[in-house]
Amino acid sequence: VAAPTNPFTMTGLNPDTCYTFYVRAVCSASDSSTWSDGVNATTQQIPPACGGTFTDPGGASGQYANNANVTTTICPTNAGDLVTVIFTSFNLENNFDNLLVYDGNNTANLIGTYTGTALPPIITSTAANGCLTFVFTSDGSVVRDGWVANIICSPPPACQQPTALTVSNITENSATLSWTELNAGVNSWQVVVQPAG
Repeated sequence: VAAPTNPFTMTGLNPDTCYTFYVRAVCSASDSSTWSDGVNATTQQIPPACGGTFTDPGGASGQYANNANVTTTICPTNAGDLVTVIFTSFNLENNFDNLLVYDGNNTANLIGTYTGTALPPIITSTAANGCLTFVFTSDGSVVRDGWVANIICSPPPACQQPTALTVSNITENSATLSWTELNAGVNSWQVVVQPAG
């Protein structure tokens, strides 16, 4: 591309893509310098939004950097919707690099901390604003591929989630569950139990 000025802004690049840039001087139609050394740079990611993809700071095809401390808040486009994030890949340095997920547009209500290679669960906001906030930190050594997740925004289900789940009367082979039901007229529930972790 002919660069009529120095500095020159290259446009038409793809987001979240690593490029190698070179430049050479053109002194006349028949006289040009050799190409400069290449410089690598990655274009910025498209901010995560409903219907899009959410990745670690290294992007979908790169590794994240050491000493990262990145906060990302994803909010729904339409008022009343809730953000849901579904991870399709996840690879962080176990116990040293962490992704903390908070309910809402701040870091007041921690949902969970995720590290290692196990996919986090599907996470849906329960905050009034429908947002989720992610805080990613990495230590000073060892990087991994990070994560890729799909973002879905939709209205909350009409059938509300039971709250205040408690476990009592625990024996060798049984436990009694109790919860607060927020839906009128419900007389049937499903229960799932699995080993912790």
